[in-house]
Amino acid sequence: MDQSAHEARPADTVVPAPSETPRYLLPVTDADITVAERHYGSKSIVREVIEAVVLSLMIFLLVQSVVQNRQVLGHSMDPTLADQERLFIDRASYFHLGSTYPLGGPLRGDIVVFRPPVQGESEDYIKRVIAVPGEAVQVKAYDGVYVNGHKLDEPYIKDTPDYNWP
Repeated sequence: MDQSAHEARPADTVVPAPSETPRYLLPVTDADITVAERHYGSKSIVREVIEAVVLSLMIFLLVQSVVQNRQVLGHSMDPTLADQERLFIDRASYFHLGSTYPLGGPLRGDIVVFRPPVQGESEDYIKRVIAVPGEAVQVKAYDGVYVNGHKLDEPYIKDTPDYNWP
């Protein structure tokens, strides 16, 4: 057996495969390196910033016209909605043209947000729909709410009210 085949080689020695020729990385000078400049547009940085701000504003206004956030004030919707709870309101579902709702109007049981019918109040009301247009609503003292002559089942109310008022 050939003794040279068993000799130890230093660890940093690179032995090329028999069929490969060794490749070497040669040093280069600065003159050998070129950097190609690419121009992808002729917009100035000011125009880029203005376009980004305008686009962001348009997206913000679009989102605000479809979705809004509100905060529940008071305990009138307990236990469904707690005082100080924050909500996202879907405005697109109840978009209307006059009395026509292209996407479907409010249904019994829906929670809606509307402007207060009382002069001088500024906070929007958050309430549940108990009847829709064309239905007759009757409130009977110490008994409950009736829609079209049928007593309304109100499992969402925390305490059953007595509906007693002057």
